[in-house]
Amino acid sequence: MTMPMTQADEAGLARELLAALKARSAKLGPLAAIVLLHLVLFYLLQSGLLRKVAHAALPEVINISFVSAPTPPKPAPPPPKTVPVARQAPTIAPQLPVAVRSAEPAITLPQAPI
Repeated sequence: MTMPMTQADEAGLARELLAALKARSAKLGPLAAIVLLHLVLFYLLQSGLLRKVAHAALPEVINISFVSAPTPPKPAPPPPKTVPVARQAPTIAPQLPVAVRSAEPAITLPQAPI
């Protein structure tokens, strides 16, 4: 047998359900927001819109190059000095005497008696 609920009981039950829902939403709310932000990020990445946003946010690169005046050509080196060379007469060295040794027989044989 079930007892009929009174209006006070229904109001108390509604308050309890509302409090439980608030407690649960306090935990699930940030998680749902993170999941939703990731889904949006993946969609933008897939469709290529994220690249356009990145190009719009980044500053435009400007290349500056300075052109200097051309350097003047270096002067040509002076030609080498020419010095006249005096020819010297070749010196002739006197011939050195050649030492001649008289060759004696290295082995002497005894004379046989006759």
